[in-house]
Amino acid sequence: PKIAAKKSLTGIQIGPLLNDVAGQDRVTGKGKLLLDISVVGLTEAEIRRSLNGTSSFAFTDGAVKGVNIAQLVRQGSQALGLGGGNADTGTPGQTDFTELTGSLQMTNGVIKNQDLSAQSPLLRVSGKGTVDLPQDTVDYLVETVLVSSLEGQGGKGRDELAGINIPVRVTGPLTEPKFRPDLEAALSAKAKAQLDEKKQELQDKAERKIQEQLGDGIRGLFGR
Repeated sequence: PKIAAKKSLTGIQIGPLLNDVAGQDRVTGKGKLLLDISVVGLTEAEIRRSLNGTSSFAFTDGAVKGVNIAQLVRQGSQALGLGGGNADTGTPGQTDFTELTGSLQMTNGVIKNQDLSAQSPLLRVSGKGTVDLPQDTVDYLVETVLVSSLEGQGGKGRDELAGINIPVRVTGPLTEPKFRPDLEAALSAKAKAQLDEKKQELQDKAERKIQEQLGDGIRGLFGR
């Protein structure tokens, strides 16, 4: 059998809906869900392979269960000696958000997303990647910016990580994905940006000095 659905759902609680449909509520929150999908078959494997269509969503005041991204990043920063172990990370075991939006493109069970956006008191998150339902795998990149400072030992974390983009790679099976923050890459990018900024500052200073000397020289010529 072929099943098609085109729905616009507003004011829904996504957690109970996901629990009814998929047997788990990895995402909670209230909001809007648009669906235009089709599947062929009755078994779970057939449905996974034949899922096609599009979807978009916008939820507020919820959470993504299974990982606390702020805690993950701060544990990594502490391991690198950057502090942050005493900073607030929100609710254990989940990433709280005040707003979560995105859209999905589904082709034969492969779900692609390029515009995930989430905001919370602690984080600003964007994401893109792929979920392969037939292969039961995920390959996703989460770009995270810490909003509040990392108040670690002596405030060191505040200077090292505040406001910089920290990539978190999500890979592996859907039932047990692995989350790996790349703090070294983030800090290297920040160091390079600071070095480039310093170079530009020195260059601007040298140019101003040359212009001042030229101005003095020209005034000296006319003064004669």
